[in-house]
Amino acid sequence: MNNPSSPAVAVIPVREGSQRVLDKNFRSFAGGKSLLELKIEQLRKEACFEEIFVSSDSARAREVAERTSVGFLPRESRLCSANVRWSDVISGVVASLPGDNPLVAWVHSTSPLHTEYARPLSVFRKREGECDSLVTVSAFQEFIVNKKGRPINYHWGVWHDYSQELDELYKVTGALFIARKQDILQWRYLIGVKPHLYSVNRKSAVDIDTMEDFELAQLLYLDHRQQLRRPSLFL
Repeated sequence: MNNPSSPAVAVIPVREGSQRVLDKNFRSFAGGKSLLELKIEQLRKEACFEEIFVSSDSARAREVAERTSVGFLPRESRLCSANVRWSDVISGVVASLPGDNPLVAWVHSTSPLHTEYARPLSVFRKREGECDSLVTVSAFQEFIVNKKGRPINYHWGVWHDYSQELDELYKVTGALFIARKQDILQWRYLIGVKPHLYSVNRKSAVDIDTMEDFELAQLLYLDHRQQLRRPSLFL
């Protein structure tokens, strides 16, 4: 399956409703651009996809796709419901993608600080066969307890570990998933049994789920943009 010339497409799944952040994908995020507009811009800048698609039942999403000259995949309204099974959403969206078996990059607009796509795509192309999918993760070594107050990954008392001695755990960021179209349809999921864990930093791992997340991501994004504009002292 290792084919460096195999086409790759990106799909951004977007739905109109948002239970926790009103108009999350369409409200102004930075520079007058929405999360959806910004993600399309980031994907285009990486120049590693033959086509970029927006999948939605939203008229606003269609307008953004047409204005930014990317593909639009109409999605059944039932597949945009908050109650539909996630496997049904994945299958429905991926089945609507053109092409027999392209590499599919599933990209969420709610990860505005993740801007790297060409490199993980290249990594997957090189490792395809050893792994069947790629997922972005963020590593952490922290003390975790359950709701009963019992430790999960360490011990209390004289057996207490230092944080650097804890097993490294990984959080799935949700920013990027890569796999073959036919594999995704077979799994009805985005991750196979042999995923490559593509590690990103904590800033790239920020995912917007609440208004607090939205505001934090705005601050981090604007700070990052300002850092890029500052002249280097080492030039």
